[in-house]
Amino acid sequence: MKKGVTDSTRAAQIRWREWGEGAFHEARDRGLPVLLAIGATWCHWCHVMDETTYSDPDVAARLNTGFIPVRVDTDRRPEVNRRYNMGGWPSTAFLNSEGEVLTGFTYMPANEFKRVLDRVSKVYKETRGLDAWNAGYLEAPPVEGVLDSEIVKRFMAVVEGSFDSRYGGFGTQPKFPYAEALDFALEMYARTGRASLLEVVTRTLDGMARGGMYDRVMGGFFRYSTTRDWSVPHFEKMLEDNAWLLLTYASAYKVTGRDYYRGICVEIVDYLDSTLWRERGGYYGSQDADEAYYGLSLEERRKRIPPRIDRAIYVNWNARMASSLIRASRYLGDPTLMERAETILDALLDEAYTKGEGMCHFVDDDGPHGGGLFEDQIEMCGALLEDPSGDGRSVVARDILAYCLKNYWDERGGGFFDIPTASRGVLRNPVKSLEQNSRAAEVLRRAHGMADWMRGPRDLDSTRVEGYADAALRCLRAFAGSYEKHGLSAAPYAAAALHYLYPVRVEVTGDPEDAGTRDALLALASGFFPGVDVRYSGARPDGARGPMVRACAGTTCLPTACTINDAVRVVGEALRLSE
Repeated sequence: MKKGVTDSTRAAQIRWREWGEGAFHEARDRGLPVLLAIGATWCHWCHVMDETTYSDPDVAARLNTGFIPVRVDTDRRPEVNRRYNMGGWPSTAFLNSEGEVLTGFTYMPANEFKRVLDRVSKVYKETRGLDAWNAGYLEAPPVEGVLDSEIVKRFMAVVEGSFDSRYGGFGTQPKFPYAEALDFALEMYARTGRASLLEVVTRTLDGMARGGMYDRVMGGFFRYSTTRDWSVPHFEKMLEDNAWLLLTYASAYKVTGRDYYRGICVEIVDYLDSTLWRERGGYYGSQDADEAYYGLSLEERRKRIPPRIDRAIYVNWNARMASSLIRASRYLGDPTLMERAETILDALLDEAYTKGEGMCHFVDDDGPHGGGLFEDQIEMCGALLEDPSGDGRSVVARDILAYCLKNYWDERGGGFFDIPTASRGVLRNPVKSLEQNSRAAEVLRRAHGMADWMRGPRDLDSTRVEGYADAALRCLRAFAGSYEKHGLSAAPYAAAALHYLYPVRVEVTGDPEDAGTRDALLALASGFFPGVDVRYSGARPDGARGPMVRACAGTTCLPTACTINDAVRVVGEALRLSE
């Protein structure tokens, strides 16, 4: 059975197949439906279903004789989960031999599960598997629309309308962090100065850090809270969640100056370094949920076997972590975080990247695995653009973007599919993710601003876009008519739209050997200027050594600044002008 998938000795009595064309060929040859079980190493109820339902001998016998049982780990195969998740984990989906959904559900006890197995088997024989009885789980395709300022206003209304002024966060329960919605609120505070937006952020960050969402013994955040007041968490710890929250708390520290937020950042990194760090670079994916373990003191934990760790290096999550570490390093003034990010990126480029073929999805002790998903490509490009100074980084970013435009781009509707268009197989249903395309729009917009070094003359010859800016615009337009249905999850889209509609560009000229020029660039990189493109354009035309900083909000340019303090002030003014 595939490594990394939730399992128990008794559940292993089921003859699980791996996801792939082979399993569906067998289903066609034998005239049997496919049972697809989607779980995760960190999922508590997945373990419960293994230890109860899937460990029942009668369940195992029915599955082995009347079905083609397939097991998938959601983190290793997110593209499968995206198409077949039934509303949570564990997910159980019954498919015909063409990969179409018949019916499905989440956790189910053994007795009820056996009745469902018998019913599905009977109906499948009667219909010969030709009908998709319960289709419609796949997300509807995006709707194209007009890209305008109403997008930002409407999303701000969602943020403020769903804010819980008593406990912080959004909605009632269960409560997820929605880190990107908090990032958006913090940016809008920087642009508008509205105190109510800062309260959305600080009350939420305080509530999470002081409640059960945060592990005050070892550091790090759990995935979400089951209660409105953040007191009872779901106990798994995910690299992805902690990567986003590291950036949010670091940003809040930069804006407010509160040492408490800085301390949370330090503890997040301490937890990740002590528990999930791989010696040769990169962070493992997650640590299992274990309510009893996390209720112990530090001394008591040291006597126990810690919860299981998923020892895979996921490209998308590690690239996201590298991006957060780079920004946190600047906001906190901690160069060790930058060094950690550089180590992650070096490891990913060494183990997960192939020139002309982009990034694979994950790496473990057996080497690289999985054809690269679009989210792996775009997160890696984003991390490379956060710190393009490394040797060969710009070349790799350019290569990956060219690969994406050639292999994932939707020539008809704009935007990117989540898997290469030529390799769908059973996953024939095209999916364009709002989150991934929002991230792509942001990366492409930034790449356009760095076009001097980002784009060679032939990079786009094999595509049907005019350039990075055109591709960014088409990504955003592709979702402009349907982003609202995603609620708070549309935060990255709103941010990308904001940056595209209200661009702020900063150009720094000056002698590269001059300390003042270097300090000006460092000060701008360390300031809280989200969405601002800072570009160094070489020596001053008048031959002077000191820096000259020119900031423009849209078509409005402010007076040139020649000191560090003036430069920071001018960029802040440009940011406020752009709102």
